[in-house]
Amino acid sequence: MFSRTSSGIKNTDLFYRNKYIVVVEGQDDVPFWGIFFPKEVAGYECKFKPVGGSEIKKYLDEVYNGNAKFAVALDSDYRLFAGTIYNHSQIVETYVYSIENAIIQPQTLATIIRVECRKEDYDIKNVEDWFEHFDQTMYDLMISDYLIQKECLGKECLGKSCFRFLENPKAKVPIFNTEKISDFIKSLNLTESQFELVREELKDYKPSQHIRGHFFFGSSLCFVNYEVNRLRPNKVKRSIANDDLYTMLVLACKDSLTVCSRLRSLHEKAIQVAQKIVELLSA
Repeated sequence: MFSRTSSGIKNTDLFYRNKYIVVVEGQDDVPFWGIFFPKEVAGYECKFKPVGGSEIKKYLDEVYNGNAKFAVALDSDYRLFAGTIYNHSQIVETYVYSIENAIIQPQTLATIIRVECRKEDYDIKNVEDWFEHFDQTMYDLMISDYLIQKECLGKECLGKSCFRFLENPKAKVPIFNTEKISDFIKSLNLTESQFELVREELKDYKPSQHIRGHFFFGSSLCFVNYEVNRLRPNKVKRSIANDDLYTMLVLACKDSLTVCSRLRSLHEKAIQVAQKIVELLSA
């Protein structure tokens, strides 16, 4: 299997003339990070380099070794809980678990529903209420998933689908059943004392921001499709595909930069990192 050497990684910038390089985890990440990094800085054009999640650690190591003239942009995952966030002038991380958690906001979902239903008067409070429901019902699942990863227990907790936790999976109504969730958590056989300790420590963290991104994306897709079909009673049922929702979310996220403080902060950080890379390239 092909593996990049330290020397090759260190000299990544030499392969791209008049460009500053931003290393990302995957091709799907490029449209998201393209919102935040400036297209051009002092004559250097932005160039994204997807390397895969298994390879990105090597690029991070080169940054910390002081040998890199490129930036790295990545998800924070559960590192925020563990206190192991990368603090470096050449690294940008999402302030939430993943890209999905960053782009899925009440504003972005409400915008998509308005467009899909042709209803400009759609009330964002419907989305905010669902976010609150998600945060309340999913908190213990988030804690369980984090503990499984932290303790390397090798158990499956959260996949991409939310259907097994719904009140009515067949109808795909986006309301979660707390008894189903409780029974599932019990089946994981986690240490109760440790669970309660972590549960208390992380009480201020919301699942909509910090639960696994793929799971939150699947839950949000279920909600959006339900709302769209609820508001289109006399029309053929509509089912938005995963890729289509992701595209719409990225576009809506770009429009939300001026109203979402978390997205603005990420934008400011990306600009600072881009300027730092160009300084290194110009030296």
